[in-house]
Amino acid sequence: MSFPAVAAAFVRREFLEDVSYPLRVVSALAAAVVGLAFLTFFSDFVGAAISARFGLPEGGFMAFALIGVSYHALLDTALRDLSGRIRQAQHQGTLEALLATRTPLRHVLLALPVYPMLRTCVRIAFFLSVGALFLGVPLQVRGLLMAAAAFGAGIVVFGAIGLAFAGLTIVFQRTEPLIHAFNGACFFLGGVLLPWQELPPALKVVASFLPLTPALDAFRYAMLDGSDWSVVRPALLRLTLFAVVLVPLGIIVLRWSVRRALRDGSLSRY
Repeated sequence: MSFPAVAAAFVRREFLEDVSYPLRVVSALAAAVVGLAFLTFFSDFVGAAISARFGLPEGGFMAFALIGVSYHALLDTALRDLSGRIRQAQHQGTLEALLATRTPLRHVLLALPVYPMLRTCVRIAFFLSVGALFLGVPLQVRGLLMAAAAFGAGIVVFGAIGLAFAGLTIVFQRTEPLIHAFNGACFFLGGVLLPWQELPPALKVVASFLPLTPALDAFRYAMLDGSDWSVVRPALLRLTLFAVVLVPLGIIVLRWSVRRALRDGSLSRY
């Protein structure tokens, strides 16, 4: 089977699984509403002070944080959702059966993150739409092409990281502490809620090596300004370098993990 056919089959299966549990859809929507309400409440209390302190762009803290939290959801999905699905498939015994089919291994591995990423894209669109329509976030239509470039690059880079962590999950089973540590570092140092440029020098160096940092810089500028491609070109170049390194690395780690698990018979072990 070709990769598009494999990816479409994965998306169809997981979509049908989602809609077969209406409470899951309702709870996801409720969580999104609660998250937006909390962000609005927090912004009303401290947003003005933070905006003045750090000189945030148009829209102030609310726009800055909404875009940061929304975009971080891509990384969060790649890290936690994909590894969680791998563990669930191991527990249910379906991962071994899936990899025993005639479908090329690379197609299976690359199709795994497609549906979680699509679902997260819908959630991000919901967040940004509510922000623009009801919360006064000044999103710029002229930056959509620039935003699409930053968004697509982020999906590629974060998906590669997710594949690597999924591979580690297959071999080592319990990788949640490592995933949470990396995810937390990206959240607090990557500029999700506050500009990473305001960090202490040592932490600023760490932040500059996190893939979320340039991705979020480019996406945020595109959504709030988007008037000059030269501003985001360095960030997009850094994302391209991340992709060149991390995509092959993620595939190699996952392939190595699957082959090792097949060899020692631990693929379906929980």
